[in-house]
Amino acid sequence: MEISNDLLIGMIKDKNIDKAAFAKYFDNTLLDNAVPLFSKKIKTLMEESARYGKEVKTVCVYPQHIPQITKFLAYFDIKPCTVIDFPYGLSTIVYKVNETITSEIKGAKEFDYVLNIEKILENDFGYIEKEITACIMAVMPRPENFLDNLNLKQFAIFSKYLGHLRFDETDELHENFTAKFIIETGRLNNAQKKMVCGYIKEAGFSLGVGYDNLFVKTSTGKYKENGEIKGATIEDVMLLKECIQPYKVKAAGEINDIKSALSMIYAGADRIGLSNSYKIINDFDRFMKKY
Repeated sequence: MEISNDLLIGMIKDKNIDKAAFAKYFDNTLLDNAVPLFSKKIKTLMEESARYGKEVKTVCVYPQHIPQITKFLAYFDIKPCTVIDFPYGLSTIVYKVNETITSEIKGAKEFDYVLNIEKILENDFGYIEKEITACIMAVMPRPENFLDNLNLKQFAIFSKYLGHLRFDETDELHENFTAKFIIETGRLNNAQKKMVCGYIKEAGFSLGVGYDNLFVKTSTGKYKENGEIKGATIEDVMLLKECIQPYKVKAAGEINDIKSALSMIYAGADRIGLSNSYKIINDFDRFMKKY
């Protein structure tokens, strides 16, 4: 499916999107697992963020790079974001919980979880429900009366996967958390996509998660089929938006130019993850002048 330029321009006008508003859709991303600590690429990423000030929503990196970017981003209105169990999502639920807590202590505020795709393909949605619920519990505030507000199923999940965690004396560590769940749409059929969205939505409602703090995300941008990366598509974003509302959709993978980015927003994406976000942001004015 392709969205015409006329429709994109109409959307921009209807939504009153200017360059600054367009930029706030983006998680500026560096997810190259070969990047060592304190590498030049991380330094460039931070300098890029500084050059453009408060534009993007987050900078998203691997957990090991979070301490480096957190100190820097404290001077800007940009959140540190990290990925959990990326890119395969096959680790245990306890591993994902522990990686979340470690990243949170280091300064991460947004968390992109790779769900266990093999369990989805096996239609083991009981496992997926536990995984989603445990991961949300790991990032949300846990005051002393936290357990009093859980139902029996949630209590069982907490006891099994998070029972080793302490309760919070303050909500400061978990303030304004955001959880995003990557489902690798290129590997799933529509029924499976809808099922996962249903469990994300149900967990969000039952745990009282704010509508802006919970996302379904299309892809890791790493999965290939016949040598081609299977990333976000307009059709998938539309389907996910319909299923997950009032919660949010993040599109990622193979979004390579301003038209594809705008098309994702037209389809319903609330956030876009890509590594060349500033190049696309800077194309906004040229796109508007051209069309």
